Amino acid sequence: MSATDRSSTDDKELLYAIEGAERYRTRARSVATITATGAGALAAGLVLNSTSSFSLFSKLLGLLSIILLLFATAVFVIASLVHSRTAETNKGNWFGIFLRPWETLYSPQSDANESGLMRQSDAVLTRILKAMDAGMWLAGAAVAALVVALVSISVLPPPRQSVEITFVGDRAQYEKCPDLPQSFSASALKSDLEKEAKSLLVKVAPETCGRNNREEVSLFLNREKLQIVLGKSLP
Repeated sequence: MSATDRSSTDDKELLYAIEGAERYRTRARSVATITATGAGALAAGLVLNSTSSFSLFSKLLGLLSIILLLFATAVFVIASLVHSRTAETNKGNWFGIFLRPWETLYSPQSDANESGLMRQSDAVLTRILKAMDAGMWLAGAAVAALVVALVSISVLPPPRQSVEITFVGDRAQYEKCPDLPQSFSASALKSDLEKEAKSLLVKVAPETCGRNNREEVSLFLNREKLQIVLGKSLP
């Protein structure tokens, strides 16, 4: 092979390497958009449902998923910005790499020839691929956390809280609980207690209603006629 043919082949390889790096940059930008959208949707859902009946465990997993997606987005953005930068030496220390992970260093004196440019392009592509691998692992962990959160929402009962209730004024009559006293202990969903609805669904112990069975009695009470004192959270 003549020197001209070898040079032409090297030029093509260099062009392919540069085009390959740009393709991966574009792919990283696309994935960053997807992960950012997912993080935004989860964040909006968590904010809008801050008073939902989800357990604390489910909410924490949802928050963890958002954080992981945000980190994944940042890593994919870094991958889309990776480029080379001239330096006195092409051997960067770990602290410089940590502060500027979107740059690969090269020496214009030692990497001015075609083989040096190829090494420079390979270093950029390697940095892009490593960043994309890290981003995919973070995104995968976020999906796993979200799946566990969804399973926990389906399996775990919503959190409840004990309350001490006193009727203000005349006590209402309830067919399900004719012996309901003026003041009694009950339990209610935390989400219901945080809402400003006119009625409140509570569960009362059967002995409070004068019953001998073991099933709790569910009652809808008018909150405007109640004095409610919050107790401890129930498991």
